[in-house]
Amino acid sequence: GDSFLDVGCGSGILSILAKKLGTGKVVGCDIQKEVVEEVALNSELNEVSDIEVVIGSIEDVEGKFDIVVANIEKHLLEPLIPGIVEKAKGTVIFSGILKSQKDEFVKTLERAGLELLEEAGEREWIAFLCRK
Repeated sequence: GDSFLDVGCGSGILSILAKKLGTGKVVGCDIQKEVVEEVALNSELNEVSDIEVVIGSIEDVEGKFDIVVANIEKHLLEPLIPGIVEKAKGTVIFSGILKSQKDEFVKTLERAGLELLEEAGEREWIAFLCRK
């Protein structure tokens, strides 16, 4: 029954996973209009439905979400963080950050008022689980 926002949804992989895990309301947003067809195709291939796609920035998405995820490179992600915090009710997950950028990115999260709960790394990448 939770709600889930996938910022920079691209192919829709995270949105599709959220639906498969039983999330109620799933919204993906992306600035590239091509993703609408890609998410629709990938949803069909994975036998899920009801993923809403908003073309535009996070400000174009209505409502607040229990979980907000963003798998975006740091230089593209940082300007979006205030909007992400605004849309989040509680849990925020960031991935797509290089381990070499960790210290700087953690400071950005703290300045945004997010509490870092956990981090996980794979090769040169790192992900952060935060709470608003």
